[in-house]
Amino acid sequence: MKEENIAKFLGVLHRQGQVYAGTVFKDLNLSAPEVIVLMNLYEKGEMTQESLVNLLYVDKAMITRNIQSLEKKGFLSRRTSGEDKRLKILHLEENAIANKELITERMHSWLEYLTEGLGEPAKVLIFKSIKRMAEKSVQFTIDEGGQITMNGGN
Repeated sequence: MKEENIAKFLGVLHRQGQVYAGTVFKDLNLSAPEVIVLMNLYEKGEMTQESLVNLLYVDKAMITRNIQSLEKKGFLSRRTSGEDKRLKILHLEENAIANKELITERMHSWLEYLTEGLGEPAKVLIFKSIKRMAEKSVQFTIDEGGQITMNGGN
């Protein structure tokens, strides 16, 4: 099999997904990163801001900006944890709950479009493969000298 630049294809998928989300969620005034936050909260329920950062492997400042924007738009709120006053729990608000079906359906439509013509076994294999690649991608470490160590085996 001829090796192709997978980064190119993953980049195209990512950018086009951003364009799609930016277009289909314009009526809700939601950006693609805000939709990702909401989709994860729909799936996981309430969670801390730190948990969301760790789940998505993104910059804390980016998540903070998206959360603040979603708060202003009435999609979520941050509440102080009863157990640890330092923790802020992300909570879906009425606007997010009322639009859950619409948001999840539009995201599902994108996935259906991307996998159109593929059989169920191929879809399962692709999903499992991408998930495995994502999990492996966060297992490498970089030491103070800039040396990369690949962890996690195969």
